[in-house]
Amino acid sequence: MKIALVQLGCPKNLVDGEWVLGQLREGGHQLVPPEEAEALLINTCAFIRDAKEESLEKIIEAVELKKKGKISKVVVFGCLSERYRDELAGELPEVDGFFPLSAIREASSMLSGKTGGVFRSGDVPLPEKYSPRLRLTPPHLAYVKIGEGCGHSCSFCAIPMIRGKSRSRSLKSVMEELRKASGSGAREAVIISQDTASWKGKDGSSSLCSMVKAINKAALPIWVRIMYLYPTKVTTELIHAWSSSDAVLPYFDIPLQHASGRVLEAMRRPGSAASYMRLIEKIRKTFNEPCIRSSFIVGFPNERKADHEELISFLKDAELDNVGFFEYSREEGTPAYKLGDRVPSAVKRERLEEAAAVQREISAGKNSGKVGRVYKVLVEGVSEESDLLLEGRAWFQAPEIDGKTYITKGRAVTGGFSAVKITDAHHYDLAGEIVSGRKKNVG
Repeated sequence: MKIALVQLGCPKNLVDGEWVLGQLREGGHQLVPPEEAEALLINTCAFIRDAKEESLEKIIEAVELKKKGKISKVVVFGCLSERYRDELAGELPEVDGFFPLSAIREASSMLSGKTGGVFRSGDVPLPEKYSPRLRLTPPHLAYVKIGEGCGHSCSFCAIPMIRGKSRSRSLKSVMEELRKASGSGAREAVIISQDTASWKGKDGSSSLCSMVKAINKAALPIWVRIMYLYPTKVTTELIHAWSSSDAVLPYFDIPLQHASGRVLEAMRRPGSAASYMRLIEKIRKTFNEPCIRSSFIVGFPNERKADHEELISFLKDAELDNVGFFEYSREEGTPAYKLGDRVPSAVKRERLEEAAAVQREISAGKNSGKVGRVYKVLVEGVSEESDLLLEGRAWFQAPEIDGKTYITKGRAVTGGFSAVKITDAHHYDLAGEIVSGRKKNVG
C-alpha cells in the first residue's frame, strides 16, 4: 500500500513517527508524498490546546480526502489518540483506527483494519534500538531519544498521563545509536526525552554524567546537543562533567516555567527565582560562553499581576540567551484543571507579548555582541528566505526552536561545517560570511 505520514508534535514524537515508517517500509509498504498516498497515517500531539486543535484539523482534512475517494484509509496514532481514543472514535467513525502509543511497534497491523479491542493502552514502548527506522530529518541531523515518560508531577502537564512513568534506555544502546548516526553522515545529534537529566540507564545505575563522559570518550566528529533538563537535576557534578567534554555543546535547555514562588508552588515545581539564578550563575562561571535556553508559562490560574512582574524582573536579571513563552493551557485530568482558567485570554496574550518583548531586546543585545566574531556553523542549505542565501546554525542555535545564521557570501557544502564571520545581528538571527582557513573561536 502507498502510505504517507502526517507528522505533528515535538522531536520526541518525531522519533516515534520515524520508527513507524521504518516498520512499514520493512513490511513492504511504499512510502510516498501525501498527494500520491492511498492511506494517511497521522502522528498526533496533545500537549496543549493549540497542538490538539492542529491534530484535529489534520484528521478532519484526511477524512474529507477519504470521503472524496482520494485516499482509502486514515489511521491515527500518537498522543491525541492515546488520550482521547474512545471519544474520537465515536465522533469520527470515518477514521479506520485510533491507536494507542502502546501499539506503535505493530505499525503494519494498524493498516490491516485491526481495531477495537485488539490494541489496548499500556506502557509506551521504549526499545533499546529504534529499529527499523526511517529518519525524517535532513541527513546531517539526528534525534536520539534516550528515555520515555516522566516521573515529575507538574500540575499543568498531561505528559505523565499520556506517556507514563519515566524509563531509560541503556547507555550501550544510546552510544550505538550515536555512532550509527555519525557513520551515516549526521553532524549533529540531539539527545532528547521528557526529562533528559533524570536519565538513569536501563538498570537504573547510570546518570547523565556517565553519558556525558562516554560521549566525550567516544570522540565522535559530531555536535552533541542535550535538550530538556529539569532544573533541580542539573547538579554541580553534571555541570563539571559537562565542562570537561569537548563533544557535548555547552548548550543548556532548562525549562523553568516561572519565577514567582506562588506560581511555582501551584505548578508543583521545585526551586525559586533565587535558586534558578544561582544555577545560571554556576553554569556561567564554569563555562567560558554557555548558551542557556528556557521556557515559561504565562497566565497560570493563580498568576497575579505581581507574579507576572516577578517573571519580567527575572528575565531582565537572568539575561537568558533563548526563551520560549507559552500561554497556560488548561488540560483535563491534570491537578491544575480544577483551578479553572482564571486569567482572561486577553490578559494572557498581553503578558506573553510583554515577556517576549523584554526577551527580544535581551536576545538582540546578545546577538550584537557576536558581530565581528567567527563561529563554526552547520550549513543546512539554501535559505527558505531567499535562494541567494545559504542558511545554517551555530552551536548556540538548536534546530527548529532558535534562530538561524544566514550566509551572505561564500560557498559551502550542505551538511558540512563552515567558519562564518558574523557581520549583522537581529533579534534572533545572525548573518555572516564564510571565512576560508579560519577556525571558530567558540563552540
